[in-house]
Amino acid sequence: MKLLVVVAAGLAWAGLWLHELYRVPRLLGFTPDGDLFMLPICGALVFWWLRDDGRHRAPSIALTVYAAFNLVGAVITVLPMGVLPFVPEQTLAHYFAHSVYAACQLPLLAVSTNGLRNPNRRGGGPDSRPGLYPIDNQAGRV
Repeated sequence: MKLLVVVAAGLAWAGLWLHELYRVPRLLGFTPDGDLFMLPICGALVFWWLRDDGRHRAPSIALTVYAAFNLVGAVITVLPMGVLPFVPEQTLAHYFAHSVYAACQLPLLAVSTNGLRNPNRRGGGPDSRPGLYPIDNQAGRV
């Protein structure tokens, strides 16, 4: 599961990088207002998730928020709205770049929400550490 989260987070960041590569090819996609800004955030969230023993929901919630934020951003920032501080390019290629960016968020969103629904699949919790939480099988309680 840990490798899956690392790969999904890397893919999520790569989706943003691919969009930035389309947007600013002369910088090879490494823009200070886009993917370079989000790289340490993504890395820190993954590091936090990896360091957690599975008993806390906050790292999974944070990864879910990160993926959801990027997914919503990929959808909203391609639309020509007056509230945005820029006018997005309205071409099929730019729509495709945003589609790839959005699709790359889905694996991280799936694995992070899976960790919220079933915390024992994270690799932590009472089921994964036998002997630490003795259960009285006759009474069904601790």
